[in-house]
Amino acid sequence: MDMKNLLIIVIALISTIPAVNTSFPEPSLVNHTVDLAPSEVYPGDVFIITVHTNSTPMLRFQGRELPVFSRDKYYQAIAFVNIDTKQGILGIIIKSGEQTTIEYTKVLDKEFPVKHITLKSEQVFLSPDDEKRADREQHILESFWNNITPYPLWSGNFLRPLDSSITSPFGTKRIINGKKESRHHGTDYKGSEGSPVKSINSGEVVLSDNQFYGGNTILINHGLGIYSVYLHLSKSMVSVGDRVSKGQVIGLVGSTGRANGPHLHLSVKLYGESINPESLYKINFSR
Repeated sequence: MDMKNLLIIVIALISTIPAVNTSFPEPSLVNHTVDLAPSEVYPGDVFIITVHTNSTPMLRFQGRELPVFSRDKYYQAIAFVNIDTKQGILGIIIKSGEQTTIEYTKVLDKEFPVKHITLKSEQVFLSPDDEKRADREQHILESFWNNITPYPLWSGNFLRPLDSSITSPFGTKRIINGKKESRHHGTDYKGSEGSPVKSINSGEVVLSDNQFYGGNTILINHGLGIYSVYLHLSKSMVSVGDRVSKGQVIGLVGSTGRANGPHLHLSVKLYGESINPESLYKINFSR
């Protein structure tokens, strides 16, 4: 056989070899790992969920889908346990790609303190006009809670508004004038008249007004459903639309509104629910 005929045979044989598929199918399963910090909480506390995955996860906790924000190589969401939650184990559903897992947080038992306070009668049993005003102002505040900025406006960890002791912790059961009972959904910090009050983190001022219960009141949006509310100020030093930085002085301690002396009442809202500010300060957002 001459070389020409041999070459023709070789080419024919090569043409019958099937082509190699160099493309790889997309994985149907996206692996993820989850960290909870802390893994044990008290009623009213917040905790942070960190998901290490290459696909944006979906998280659900207590019937609520949680807003997720991305970091360099992972995703995070903030969750909380309602103040009325009983001791037990609660599940968090995490889904990324086609993988769904359930992580668990432990709710510890907590006995909240009881405090008796005395106020002027007209501050407790309202006139019809005062009641209308208080209801109107409450609706104004509540109108902000569902406005969830889809990204953080805060920077790093949260800090206390005053470097002072707590006079009335979050969740305290209050008996007013020996008759009316209420739950304290904020934290009271000791402060003398005129002491500087700091923003607990960066954000945008969405309300600065005088209200019946809160007196001079400031409301700051920190993004992703977190709002801080500062009550009873003697003076507000910010206006609606101002962007404030963490630790910036925004007002001065006072006793305006329904207060029996100078102090700062701080409330923090997450997705419209009151949370314990002291638990928020413990979360490490800088890692």
